Amino acid sequence: LIESRYPKYYKNLFEKYTIDLVICTSLGTFTNDDFLMRAAKKKNIKTLGAMLSWDNSTTRGYPGCKPNYVFAWTDTMKNEIKTLSDIDGNKIYVTGSAQFDHYFSDLEVSKKDFMTKFKLNEKMNTLFFATRGPNTYASNAEIIREICNSIRNKEILNSQLIVRIHPLHYSNDKFEKYKILFKTYRDLEHEFNDILRINYPVFENSDTNFFLKKENSLDLHSLIKYSDVIINVFSTVNIEGAIFDKPLININYQKNTNFYNKNMKSRYDINIDFKQDHNQRILSTEGIVNCWNDKELNNAINEAIKYPKKLSEKRNKIIINEVGPNKGNAAKTISNLIQKLA
Repeated sequence: LIESRYPKYYKNLFEKYTIDLVICTSLGTFTNDDFLMRAAKKKNIKTLGAMLSWDNSTTRGYPGCKPNYVFAWTDTMKNEIKTLSDIDGNKIYVTGSAQFDHYFSDLEVSKKDFMTKFKLNEKMNTLFFATRGPNTYASNAEIIREICNSIRNKEILNSQLIVRIHPLHYSNDKFEKYKILFKTYRDLEHEFNDILRINYPVFENSDTNFFLKKENSLDLHSLIKYSDVIINVFSTVNIEGAIFDKPLININYQKNTNFYNKNMKSRYDINIDFKQDHNQRILSTEGIVNCWNDKELNNAINEAIKYPKKLSEKRNKIIINEVGPNKGNAAKTISNLIQKLA
């Protein structure tokens, strides 16, 4: 009954165009995906759910419309989809992840060019902090200040910090609210101008969304490859960093202070992320140091600087478990499969 309901607009879409296969980036769990799949099903048009992210098989709920085919990143994801979404395993293809393909190719940017672009000191260790989306984590700025203060106070070994601003800071529906965040980041840059650099994504706006330019992919690739230590908050950067065998540190706490004039509380407590299946799975490899406070964070950073290869074998488990097959060729595999299924 539920799968028969969808807005009239989608019916008109299928009457206007001749469509052989509908491809969505979820199992009908993203906004409007389920309506599109339902309308296609009514017209006996095949549907494909190509999973967008490593956590979508466990965090997005039950399918809004079961697709005819599913592309999963890994065998683990396939089993999760079978178990939690009741989709026949014969309809699920394990393809690997196209979004990691470029990490298995040579980077166009040299380390020297990277250091020059971001005005980094080659004689200092480079710490990379990948911020989390501000809606789910309101402590990004406080973490930046804490790390910079620790560097200044020599609680962290000879280091500099480069920060990547999460693209969700540019969400159209909250952009006005987040303007204060950008001022905060710039104030921090000014305060710690000798040891802090911030990478702001370059994007184009449309009426409904924003689109990142190609140079963002090159910047992120460079940040991961050429930084000495990677710090993040339950991000896919943990997987990407493992590909380059970089020491990985995960922040598992929020700050009590608040820089902002406006109330910008996190949507939920960070411990919810900690308890989720995909994060428990990746932490269980012990290839990531999970920190519960500032002192543990400083200790983890210093340990990573001293012994960068200490957890290499355990980080390799992350690659095996989460990246999947067809490393560097997943996009080609997916493209060929789509042509066959259509």
